[in-house]
Amino acid sequence: MLTLLESARSVGTPDFASALQRELAALPESLLPITGDQGGRVDPSSIGVALLSAQVQTDHILADIGVFFTETVGGCSCGDGPFVSQGYRQLTLTIDRETGATVCAPRERD
Repeated sequence: MLTLLESARSVGTPDFASALQRELAALPESLLPITGDQGGRVDPSSIGVALLSAQVQTDHILADIGVFFTETVGGCSCGDGPFVSQGYRQLTLTIDRETGATVCAPRERD
């Protein structure tokens, strides 16, 4: 479970999106459920986050985010070198407004 206390405290203010981006950028990449499509390794320094939408409830915040990243894939044969591929995932964060405790899951398609 993640803790995004700064984001929980800034909900309803103009700083919410930037607080969310700062806190998510500071997390180890293994805490976000993202994987590449090619079976390669996600470059942690390439991760970028965009807030897509947020719904403020009485006790929690539902935030849909887009996560951009670069995946490095090793070569398949002697002549192939590694290549990079751009990736994107949508995630839903459920953030407790009091504690900042956050559950992160792949976003369900509409």
